[in-house]
Amino acid sequence: MSATTNIKSANITVLDTAVATGYAGVPFLTAGEGAPDRVVCQVDKVAWPATNMDAGSWVRLARIPANAVIKKLEIKTDAEIDNTSTTATLKLAVGVMFSDGKDGTPASYASLVPALAADGTTVADPATANANDVFYSTGTDVNLGAAAQTAIPWTDITFQNIANLTTAPGLAAALQTTLLGLFNFTNKAGQNWKDGGFFDIYVRVVAAATTQAGANMLTRVWYTNRG
Repeated sequence: MSATTNIKSANITVLDTAVATGYAGVPFLTAGEGAPDRVVCQVDKVAWPATNMDAGSWVRLARIPANAVIKKLEIKTDAEIDNTSTTATLKLAVGVMFSDGKDGTPASYASLVPALAADGTTVADPATANANDVFYSTGTDVNLGAAAQTAIPWTDITFQNIANLTTAPGLAAALQTTLLGLFNFTNKAGQNWKDGGFFDIYVRVVAAATTQAGANMLTRVWYTNRG
């Protein structure tokens, strides 16, 4: 005996919800958070040094609005950064930290890192325990999938580590939530911050390459801006 199933997505369910008696209008979705919006693609580059990139070292790049809704993040290098002759030993982690610029980021938050707890708290820097590493955490992966003596190709790391946030919303929700909302930065009234300035993407060395090498590291990030 056969059976058929028909299922609506979460957003279509919202749009099909009946309006409560006495209220005008129809249900709607916020642009970039279920409804269409203009997507920005931003590319940045940083020189990855050939020496002194031991565990706890980090670089920052791709300054993006703190209330951006991230749609995709890719990373690559234009040459190897792990020149170990046999098995690659370099392990990386990728997350976001507050800007240190005079760009509207609250001075008291400059360069701090949203915590893994995603509860509106921060840690001192990307090398401090419980930094969010929201995009990528090495686990058993090495060098973002690149072999030793090989450049990292364009690699999609969009919220690869989202499940490890204490209040993990899941990938679908993360792709429709501002970064400020994702980390639950709220005001005294319990409302999400409307503007927190900017975030930088950090890339941290978790375990150093046995033989280090220098190259350019690039990111491509796609986002909508809820500003």
